[in-house]
Amino acid sequence: MTFNELKKAFEEKLGIKHLSDIARELEVTPQVVSNWKARDEVPYKYIKAFREIILKIENENFETKSGLSGLDFFEGISGAESTLSDNIIKVFQFVRKHVKIITICPIICLVGAFIYLKFFAIPLYYTSAKLLPINESTRSSDIAGIASQFGFNLESQLKDVSISSVEIIPHILQSRTLANSMLDLKFNTKEFGDGYRLIDIIRKNTDKTKIWGKSARQSAANQLLKMFFAKKSRSLPIITLGVYSKEPAFAAELCSAIIENLETLITSVKLSQVKEKKVFIENRIKEILRDLSINEDSLKRFREKNRDIMFSAKLLLEEERLVRDVQVQTQLYITLKSQFEMVRIEEVQKNTIVQVLDPPEVPDKKIRPIPIRIYFFAFVFGITLPFLFIILIKWFNDNKVELLKKN
Repeated sequence: MTFNELKKAFEEKLGIKHLSDIARELEVTPQVVSNWKARDEVPYKYIKAFREIILKIENENFETKSGLSGLDFFEGISGAESTLSDNIIKVFQFVRKHVKIITICPIICLVGAFIYLKFFAIPLYYTSAKLLPINESTRSSDIAGIASQFGFNLESQLKDVSISSVEIIPHILQSRTLANSMLDLKFNTKEFGDGYRLIDIIRKNTDKTKIWGKSARQSAANQLLKMFFAKKSRSLPIITLGVYSKEPAFAAELCSAIIENLETLITSVKLSQVKEKKVFIENRIKEILRDLSINEDSLKRFREKNRDIMFSAKLLLEEERLVRDVQVQTQLYITLKSQFEMVRIEEVQKNTIVQVLDPPEVPDKKIRPIPIRIYFFAFVFGITLPFLFIILIKWFNDNKVELLKKN
């Protein structure tokens, strides 16, 4: 603080104009005050002493009359002798002194929040569906049961490789393969209109004939994966599929399309597996049938050459070996033939992959932004900002002389 500012403050607050009176109030000699005037600079400890004098006078005036004109709430609250009632009084003093800025700032913030919600905020809607994967144990038990009659344990293998299990489906839903398969689907939206591809909606493109490159499709697929999630229940074999969108009807339509493409993708994968299995069984049946024919011919020739073998143990043993080979090949042929028929049935039938327990519905309320929350944070920010600003300005004014010295 400069000396002229101190002199002006003495004159306004205490009505003191002479240097000798200032020296008397601050308990220094007139020569010291003259030195301050010559340098136009006042040491900080005497500025602090001046504030204490003013604060003491203000408190005495408040006790004698109900006036609430204070100096500064934060100057006196750091004093060691301040009581709770004094601090409350100083709060009212501070609020009254800066009532304009404390009132205007929250109003400005609330108006800004209203403008943001009205013109700039992007609404976000959420819809969900609950899916129950169809258990394949019933469909695979027939094959496993037939195979078990001949000593083959296929039940564990059939269960482990099931692509439609509750553990696998969430990963399929979050795969780029599923996302890429949906980019060319057409949807109706309020923003773009009817018959726009999903990739055009994601990339905000109005040209329906545009051909997208590989990098653009990958980027659109990654953005699509962020628009929905799949989560498995901890205790039940149920999958929750949630979809986010700016339009409620589009969110429900997109959720239904994801479920349909999920079934299509799983069906195509299973169909390819069935075809591979069918080809393998066909080739294996041909091999078994050839070996069976060879063994049957060998048994036939043996019996034609050895019609009286009842008294020859060696010939009886040889016949039993040939009969056993024929029986084993026959059992293998019957097993493969049964599996081949099951595969053919599985190839033509259309099974339901997932059961939709709760279908997606058009949401009637947006989940973001929440006006009450926006207005609350705007009001809190509007109340806090002026206090911080006033404290910062006060600190700068009290320390600007020392800051200038350091610089």
